Amino acid sequence: MEPTRNKSRRAEVFEVGPGDFNITSGKQLSTRKESTKQHSLLWVVLALVLIAIAIQLVVAQLNVTRVQANSHIDAISAGFVNAQKAPCAHGNGPLNPNATPGCNFNLSIWSLQLPTGSPGHPTTISSSQLQSGFTDQFFFTGSDGAMAFFDPGVNCVTTANSKHCRSELREVNPSVWSSRGTNTLSATLTVTQAAGAPVVGQIHLDESVSVRPLIELFYTSGGDLVAGVEQCTAGGCETRTTVGHVNPGTRFSYVISYSHNKLTVSINGGPAHSLSTPLLGIGGYFKAGDYGQSPKAARVSFYSLKIVHAP
Repeated sequence: MEPTRNKSRRAEVFEVGPGDFNITSGKQLSTRKESTKQHSLLWVVLALVLIAIAIQLVVAQLNVTRVQANSHIDAISAGFVNAQKAPCAHGNGPLNPNATPGCNFNLSIWSLQLPTGSPGHPTTISSSQLQSGFTDQFFFTGSDGAMAFFDPGVNCVTTANSKHCRSELREVNPSVWSSRGTNTLSATLTVTQAAGAPVVGQIHLDESVSVRPLIELFYTSGGDLVAGVEQCTAGGCETRTTVGHVNPGTRFSYVISYSHNKLTVSINGGPAHSLSTPLLGIGGYFKAGDYGQSPKAARVSFYSLKIVHAP
């Protein structure tokens, strides 16, 4: 009988009910959930680390960009300050793109007529204003340092004796001179907008004698340089002579001379063209810039401008 009890005990030991399987499955499921939570937590931590690294990289790049921008701004500021501190050449040194025309050129003997103002009375800028740094949309320094003149061609104010727009310098010191001495106007320039066919240099007669120019140097839209010479004080008697050709946008030079009662024009250092008129002997004054002759805009850039008066 004893063996029978032992078998019964062994059977009891190895008997497992259905509920025991449920307990085991629950433990496994709990373990899986815990493992899933741990993996999820690891991914979240990894993502946060990557985000932190990315933020650090962005901040570092922003710092580099800020340093570069500050360096660029400092360079521009330094250039501006240096330009402001640079002495004015007044026609005796290299042209500074950051300086005003009154700094780059000697404008102490000029005033400026603009295409603005009231009818018959265009705005006039005095010599002192020019020397003090005056600029506007019609008179300014170009990107290459040139003294730039612009006339709109239309919708402008003109003088009482003209119907054309101008941005033009007028000699004021002296205001009138005698033709018995030496009087020359020399310039180097480029006509960058030729459609307006501007007058780029002239001698105006003494206004106590005539309101007409003695000579006007026209630059046509096709690049011809034409000297228009007045033959009578009342005006309307002009004769024209072609004295040269320069393609639009090309730099060139001219010399207008009215010396010892003789009138001549030369282009690019070439031979002087002698011009005749019964008005020789009447004094006058020089003008230079952009005096448009058509209802189209013109722009002229001067790189040098010089007047000589001598016995």
